Amino acid sequence: MTTHITNYVKFLSLAMLATFCLCPQLAQANSGEVAAGIVALIMGLFFTGFFSLYFLFIALIIGINIGGIIIWVLMLIDCVKRDFPNKDDKTVWILVVALTSWIGALIYYFIVKRKEDQGS
Repeated sequence: MTTHITNYVKFLSLAMLATFCLCPQLAQANSGEVAAGIVALIMGLFFTGFFSLYFLFIALIIGINIGGIIIWVLMLIDCVKRDFPNKDDKTVWILVVALTSWIGALIYYFIVKRKEDQGS
């Protein structure tokens, strides 16, 4: 608990120092103007961090989608090239992978590809 308060005090001290360094006229202003400047600085830091996390989250979602598309294409290619004992199995697996996107690709990977790769 005291560590959290200590970190908070350090943060406020750095915020005040940064405010006075960036805006030296605030050091000569009255206390209301100083408080407004500090609040503006803290809000700016908060929103900068918030939007940075937002864009990081969006980049993560885009990366997961691109990974899913890559897995889907690779499993579809493997399914088309693989020799199944029954031709109907090949047709069914191609339809499953093609129509269910990356979920079907993962199912195909764990049921067919991984099983036969371990058996080889």
